[in-house]
Amino acid sequence: MGELSQPQRRIFGLNITGGDTADVARHVVRVRPVRVELMVTPNIDHIVNLRTNAAFARAYRRAAIVVCDGFPVRYYAALCGIPVQRVTGVDILERLMSGPLYGHRLFFVVDSEATARGIHDWAGRRAIEVKTAVPPVMFEEDENQCQELIRQINDHDTSMLIMGVGAPKSEIWVDTWRSSLPPCWALCVGQATRIACGVTKRAPVLVRRLNCEWLWRVCQEPRRLWWRYLRGFLLFPLAIVEDQLNNWLSRLAWRQAESSPERVAPVHRASQLVKTTTDLL
Repeated sequence: MGELSQPQRRIFGLNITGGDTADVARHVVRVRPVRVELMVTPNIDHIVNLRTNAAFARAYRRAAIVVCDGFPVRYYAALCGIPVQRVTGVDILERLMSGPLYGHRLFFVVDSEATARGIHDWAGRRAIEVKTAVPPVMFEEDENQCQELIRQINDHDTSMLIMGVGAPKSEIWVDTWRSSLPPCWALCVGQATRIACGVTKRAPVLVRRLNCEWLWRVCQEPRRLWWRYLRGFLLFPLAIVEDQLNNWLSRLAWRQAESSPERVAPVHRASQLVKTTTDLL
């Protein structure tokens, strides 16, 4: 049986969790956290947003599980010598929803009543109790709405919170309100909830094996997704350049600190210049 691990080397400032889909799902089911533990699923859109969204980056840094959802992220990790597998939010959620839950109490925060109905249909077939909430579009900016959602989550004795309202909203909301939430796994899986409960059709296996699931999704929702993917494809290479430069500067600073501590400051200034320049680009 595989175990989750955290490799020593990082990409984009993140420690990617080791293990496959089964390992991650097994860990989430069998380990009961003593506080909110966040699982995030970086793809190229997330990586691009992490560069400019401080709240999103803070949530990522405090996440307990970070898996390579996007295939470019996984390939980049491999090129950096980090032997991790691609583990998508959809695969994890489908594994959880088809396997034993060992008494976990699930609460789904989703984007539509159609998704909520799909989840309750699944729960009815499994003969388990779940709760769902469909908050308003901008609920995260209304403290009363947030407090009401927190109350519902606590009243359900939730031990597994599935956030299906998209990134970076899901991750930031959990991280912002973590002190008010019950001890639970918070799985930020976005549109995976719609796919796992059958509201949205998943790409055929061949399309997934060719790493073209993104194209399938764009064809399903062109108006919502075309700009997101275009922006990701344009800016992800820039994020890689920034990451490589920062890694090089970090190694240089470490070597300089060993040989001559007073020479470290110029290296740190160079790192800041890299960030400022890439942000402008």
